[in-house]
Amino acid sequence: MRDLLICSLAGYANVVTGFFDGMAGCAIIGQSVINAKSGGNGRLSSLVAGVFLMFLILVLGNLVVQIPMAA
Repeated sequence: MRDLLICSLAGYANVVTGFFDGMAGCAIIGQSVINAKSGGNGRLSSLVAGVFLMFLILVLGNLVVQIPMAA
């Protein structure tokens, strides 16, 4: 039930962001779904995901930049 609430609120936030010329994002929804399906329902799962993202940006940034983005 909590996961559904988190995903719903993230979706509403994306809609509201559009009214202020912001760029909506759905990374939190994807991360929440992956955590829920993998059994990670605590703060540690979010911490590990954040640390891994920071590692990608700081250490492997030059390699990640070469990955093509969709148009």
